[in-house]
Amino acid sequence: MKNHSNLWYNLTMRISNYISDSIKSPFRERNEDKAFVIETDSYKLFLLFDGVGSAIHSQEAVEIASRFISNNYTNYEQGEKFQLSKLMYDAHVEILNSKLADALSTYVAVFISNEKDEEISISSMGDSRLYGVSNQYIFQYTEDDIIPNHKNAITKSLGMLKLMDTDFVQKDILAKESRYLLSTDGFYNVMEKNMQKFYDIFNFTKLVNAKKTLRKNILGNNSDDATYILIETHV
Repeated sequence: MKNHSNLWYNLTMRISNYISDSIKSPFRERNEDKAFVIETDSYKLFLLFDGVGSAIHSQEAVEIASRFISNNYTNYEQGEKFQLSKLMYDAHVEILNSKLADALSTYVAVFISNEKDEEISISSMGDSRLYGVSNQYIFQYTEDDIIPNHKNAITKSLGMLKLMDTDFVQKDILAKESRYLLSTDGFYNVMEKNMQKFYDIFNFTKLVNAKKTLRKNILGNNSDDATYILIETHV
């Protein structure tokens, strides 16, 4: 696989397809992950949530945030741009306003305009991730909010007290890859045990075949709920 920094930019990206799946951990009573996509004539908004396992009301946090976003996303449209970090901050405030104790969720969100196609806007918090996937490499765009050397110690999440709007960051990146992967830790923890196998699956010609093969490789191997969205783009 070639180094990410040496590759040329693809400036005429269009979304052609995407797949998504969420596989409950065999060790949990309920799946506390959630993935959904909002599609308009002008853009697509991809969202992935992972309820913090140690939090009592993590699933409620996921539902509150996703419901708020579904009902209010049009208020954050700004021409070819989108106020992604503000949307996620306001979803966080909505969780706090519910007064539920210990309602926490990580997230990764991606905004892709159908009009200004050379940029992708991303925002994340906790340990949910965005990867870029080409036919030469996999590159992690997001950074985990965790205590160093303590993989399960998350320092930021939706619903966490004392977070400010400045804790919610939005980055615009140039579209370099042909596919993009949004992933919870339950998915990428399995993926990281055999990166080459998953890399090959991500590059299947047909996404429907990739979805079947990914499910086969995740089922029974995920100690946590495993959820992803894989976006395919083309020139």
